[in-house]
Amino acid sequence: MKNCAVLVSLAVLISALHCASENINATTDYVTTDEPTSTVTPTSTPTPEEFCAQHNSSCNDCVKSSAKCYYCYKNERCSYYPYSHLAPRYDECGTLGDMAWGTCLINFEVLIISLGVIGGVIFLAIIICCCCCCKKRRKKRMEKDEVKWSRQREERKMRAEERKKERQSKTDEIRRKYGLLVDSAGLLKDDNPYKRFDA
Repeated sequence: MKNCAVLVSLAVLISALHCASENINATTDYVTTDEPTSTVTPTSTPTPEEFCAQHNSSCNDCVKSSAKCYYCYKNERCSYYPYSHLAPRYDECGTLGDMAWGTCLINFEVLIISLGVIGGVIFLAIIICCCCCCKKRRKKRMEKDEVKWSRQREERKMRAEERKKERQSKTDEIRRKYGLLVDSAGLLKDDNPYKRFDA
């Protein structure tokens, strides 16, 4: 529930900032100056495909120009990287080994494999760390529980001993009252006024 409230307040804050920036832009558009206006000729920005095509001189020039460009060794051409799918089609550049993206030291195929291996190793390392942490936490919890249980066992044992002593004292009191008190040798004591009646 708190997360929803935070998200809603964040969305309201972002929309308020957006509206404020639009108002600032709107007010700056209508500012008039006394200076004469000059005509500006619009320059067209090249499309990503055109931009990449301008860097056909070498692999390093191509991959360093933009992250959107890749170099194809097969036709020695710098092209726009198609983000809609993982790699260019075979008719554009051939196999993954024929293209370089990001660096010219290794081809795209080796780059994908190495990134996959590195990602897998990092993922396994995270899982192993989580398992080790959970195991340590579980071991500490078990040790805590063991100490708690042993303390409870000792307390129960002490209470049982106390109850046993209370029962023994009550039993001895009853035996003393009726003259049935037995000494440590198992014989009746003679200081009682009653004698045991054997039929």
